[in-house]
Amino acid sequence: MGLAPRGTPLYDTTYGNIAPRLGLAYELHDRQGWESVLRGGVGVFYDFASGRLGDLTFFFPFTASKDLFLEPLPLTPEDAAPPVISQGLPTSNALFVTDPHLALPRTYQWNVGVEQALGPSQSVSATYVGALGRKLLRDDSFYRPNPNFAGVVVTRNTATSDYHALQVKFQRKLSHGLQALASYTWSHSIDISSNDSVLASTPAVVADPNVDRGDSEFDVRHSFTAAVSYDIPFPVRGKVLRAIFGDWSIDNFIVARSSPPADIKATTSIFNGTAYTSRPDLVPGQKIYLFGAECASTFQASGALAPDRSAQEEGL
Repeated sequence: MGLAPRGTPLYDTTYGNIAPRLGLAYELHDRQGWESVLRGGVGVFYDFASGRLGDLTFFFPFTASKDLFLEPLPLTPEDAAPPVISQGLPTSNALFVTDPHLALPRTYQWNVGVEQALGPSQSVSATYVGALGRKLLRDDSFYRPNPNFAGVVVTRNTATSDYHALQVKFQRKLSHGLQALASYTWSHSIDISSNDSVLASTPAVVADPNVDRGDSEFDVRHSFTAAVSYDIPFPVRGKVLRAIFGDWSIDNFIVARSSPPADIKATTSIFNGTAYTSRPDLVPGQKIYLFGAECASTFQASGALAPDRSAQEEGL
């Protein structure tokens, strides 16, 4: 690793990032009050490729630091002098860079759904939603790759994601003072890296990034939401009474969802100039998820809480 010539771009400009989108709707039945519609859509969406590159201005070659440990006060003029910002090597500051051929992260999304009217005021719909994230950003950390650099963090397109969901919705428009909405989502989100602001567990130049593939940190397998609103009728006449007791409503909300997974990690360690964030091993015969009293007893057994992301994804 070495410094590129002055004026070298962080990464090449990419062209042809076209994001087409198409949506279609077809009426299956048109009987009044019992209409049914089939809808579908597909599209390509791009994200910015900046990632953690905002950290560039906080590290080499734009900043310098000086560590003072147990220095008596007042400081001597030498200790109080600010550190000199230098673009020369070697440097004790970290450096943030990218793959010079970095591409824009993108998501391919599609959905197919059918909506059925249940009279003039109610409808129910079921939709399948899919999304594939490709060329997503992932950071690799290297500790002292050579005598010139204390640490180098490289942003690359080495992460992917997969999301599939069944979404069911019941909706009642306001009719006779009552309106309601209920939705349920059964989904699964899997990825290699759930965000681009955390360093990768195993750099891509050392091992296949798929070793980090597993349930997303935000994966919520089941989600249910319901809301009901009812306008309370008030037949009594009179401006005063109506001003006090009129236009009241009852609103009720219910939210229930399963919990996201826990990604158990150990302390980052350095081996042969590479920073690793290790995970415990999956112990055969031990449960991945524990409930109730199992939690208290399991902490006494070595390795019982030991899922790695790949094993967790395979098991589920």
